[in-house]
Amino acid sequence: MSLRYFLPIYLLAYIIAAFFWRAYEVWKKTGVNPVVFKGSDSAHDFVGRVFKALFAVIVAVVVIYAFIPSAYQYVMPIHWLERTWIKLPGIVLLLVSLLWTMLAQAQMGNSWRIGIDTEHRTKLVQTGVFRLSRNPIFVWHDRDSIGTLSDDPQCWNFNCAFGRYHPDWNSSAAGGGISDEHTWGYIH
Repeated sequence: MSLRYFLPIYLLAYIIAAFFWRAYEVWKKTGVNPVVFKGSDSAHDFVGRVFKALFAVIVAVVVIYAFIPSAYQYVMPIHWLERTWIKLPGIVLLLVSLLWTMLAQAQMGNSWRIGIDTEHRTKLVQTGVFRLSRNPIFVWHDRDSIGTLSDDPQCWNFNCAFGRYHPDWNSSAAGGGISDEHTWGYIH
């Protein structure tokens, strides 16, 4: 299989495994929609919109990379990074990222959410990979972005890989702007 087609296959597997399947499982077990962005003007929902936009850019450039080579020049490829010895570690990072994300999501169980759920309190997970990191999924999302950049080195993926640190910080910092009233049960 050409490395060109690895990224769209991986991306499809990632979307199914890390988003749709996990959301379906939590909803099926709890009856609660685990995607908790509301579309308001809050900082929390703004961060959600930024992540959706970044994800849409990643999907678009992967489609261009794999299926529209004549348009690839317009996503500003970084040709000096287009080397097999750079792409192969990127593939390893992507696969480990997917496995780590699925492991962390499974260990969260019914507490898994996309966003901060202020309506349905869940148990704070402190076992498994959550003993090592408070947010292990984001840790490996960063590796996933670097793996995508390694396999498809161009300016948009560079911006997605390194331009996402501010939203990560914002969503992780002190409850993502949620008041102490909402985080009290989680940190005490």
